[in-house]
Amino acid sequence: MAATTRINETNGTAPGTETTGISTGHYGTTDTVNIAAATTEPITPGNNSYEKWWVLEVVSGTYTLLDKIRVYSIAGSVPGNTDYFGNQDSTTPANTNISYSTATDSASTEADTTVPTADPGVGSYNLFGDLASDNDKSGFWVTQVQVGASETTGNTGNEVRFRWREQA
Repeated sequence: MAATTRINETNGTAPGTETTGISTGHYGTTDTVNIAAATTEPITPGNNSYEKWWVLEVVSGTYTLLDKIRVYSIAGSVPGNTDYFGNQDSTTPANTNISYSTATDSASTEADTTVPTADPGVGSYNLFGDLASDNDKSGFWVTQVQVGASETTGNTGNEVRFRWREQA
């Protein structure tokens, strides 16, 4: 049986509260988990979303190791006048040793690199650490949407994918 995983999100004043198994990762104008839709809390042009602080967690399954964890957005899913930033790029491991700090809607000091728009591949590096047993968690992946001044309010839909290599 393959590994069962989930995405967890941390919100609130540091040290924060972790919500396990989030149902959606929509960005908005508050530091809230499971925002119903991008139009629920639209980000006005020229402003930023609150950061999202996510980890990948292995819940159960039969596996030896999950490694080569990487995250990317789908090309074309981020509007042209909007930037999507994270704490990793396609060639440099993320700083996953960071501790949660209260999410901000100011320009992020953690999510300061454009998120890749294609799978960077397994390569020879691991962006978020190895997961070798149930309840193991990756390091934080911090992201933020910065909406361009000429963008349409609420038009910030983007699709994100987590991928990894699983060893039986």
